[in-house]
Amino acid sequence: MAHRIAALIGDFYHAPDGMRDTLQAAAARAGFELAAYTDPALLPWDSLPDFDGLVMAKENRVEPGRSNAVWATAKHESAIAKFAAAGGALIGLHNGLSFFDEQGAYFQTLRGGFGYHPKEHPLFQVRALPGDHPVLTGFKMFELKDEMHFDHVLSSRTTRLLELVHADYGTSCAAWAHEVGRGRVFCFTPGHTTEALNDPGYTGFLDRGLRWALRVEKA
Repeated sequence: MAHRIAALIGDFYHAPDGMRDTLQAAAARAGFELAAYTDPALLPWDSLPDFDGLVMAKENRVEPGRSNAVWATAKHESAIAKFAAAGGALIGLHNGLSFFDEQGAYFQTLRGGFGYHPKEHPLFQVRALPGDHPVLTGFKMFELKDEMHFDHVLSSRTTRLLELVHADYGTSCAAWAHEVGRGRVFCFTPGHTTEALNDPGYTGFLDRGLRWALRVEKA
C-alpha cells in the first residue's frame, strides 16, 4: 500500500497551485504520494486514518470581507485532532494556521495560530532558535521576502524552532513542533507567494519538518 499524504489547500487569498506544486515535490522527495483537495467537503474525513500525514494550508474563513462564514465545524476539528493523536503527521502551513478558534480542537492540537501580518511583504531573515531539535540539524539561516506572520504560539506546550527577524517589524516565531499522543505536529508560517514557496531555504526546511513529522529516517 502506497504511503500517502492528504493536503487541504487554497482559499480566498491563496491560490492552490503554488502550494500544490511545492507539496507534491516535497512529498515525492520523502517517498510519499500527495492527494490535494481544495474543497473541504471532498476531503475524505472518515478515511483520514488511511493517510500517513495531513497538511493544512487553507484558512478557516470562506469569503473574508463578505461574510463571517467559516468552513471548519467541531466535527472537522475533532477528526484532525484524533488523526494526530492516533499517530498521524499533522503539518500546519501559512494560511492553514489562520482564523481557527483558539479554544477549538484544531488550534489546541497545533498549539499555535495566526495573529496578524504587516501589509508589506518585507525581506526578513529566517534564523534557528537555540536547541537541538532534529528538524534543525544542518539548518542554515536564509532570507525570504514574504508575508511576515506574527502568530500566537503556546510556547510552554511546543518547541519553537525558527524566528523571523526584520529591523523595522521585529521578531516572530516562524516554526514550531511537538508530539501529541502518538503523532507529530509541525508548523511553518511563511509561504504566501510562489517565490517564497520555491525558495531553496523554504523548501529545504519544509522537507526537514515534513520528514520529521512523518518519521522518515533521513531528514
